[in-house]
Amino acid sequence: VLSCEPTIAMILLIPRLPDFQRIHPGVQVHLYAAGGPLDFAAQGVDVALRRNDFEWDAALHAERVCEEWTGPVCRPGLLDAAAGEAWGGASALGSATRPQAWRQWAQDSGGKAPKRAGPVYEHFYLSLQAAAAGLGVAIGSALMACDAVRDRRLAAPCGFARDGSAYFLLSPRPCAEDPRAAAFLGWLKREAAASLSAAAAGPAPDQSSAS
Repeated sequence: VLSCEPTIAMILLIPRLPDFQRIHPGVQVHLYAAGGPLDFAAQGVDVALRRNDFEWDAALHAERVCEEWTGPVCRPGLLDAAAGEAWGGASALGSATRPQAWRQWAQDSGGKAPKRAGPVYEHFYLSLQAAAAGLGVAIGSALMACDAVRDRRLAAPCGFARDGSAYFLLSPRPCAEDPRAAAFLGWLKREAAASLSAAAAGPAPDQSSAS
């Protein structure tokens, strides 16, 4: 049983779980959507994927998965990508779960947010969906935006920058003591590394224009 934020579950994990099941057919992964602190025993959770934006119990075992990279994302063609900071009239979309995302990105990258403030969505996932729909520009996690950038559903005109946080797999006992958790941790690290590399590489080549 894996506890993780709904956005990670929907965008990153569920599309990739068939690959994990193919490699480890004897291990079933059950997703429990939640964020922040949790009671492993009371909620029946084996491992939890969390970003270190809060303090967890020091008795928990924490395995680092990857760093967090963030950057502005929007519908392709909404902005002049060559200008970088030329936001035009686009609105800065917000997320209630990451209220300081724009400020943090500007601090980390030296960039500037759009002057026009847009809607604040309840969940990170909704702000990314709104950006893909052309409603404005959102701050996206490279880990969660990589597939949409590759498939040209989102553009990342300024790229992504480290925001100083990272993702960890938390558990009451070391993952090495549970073959299921150890297998999942190894797979998760590989998938996260591949996703960050894909986000940095940008969109896949447009096969329709190939000669």
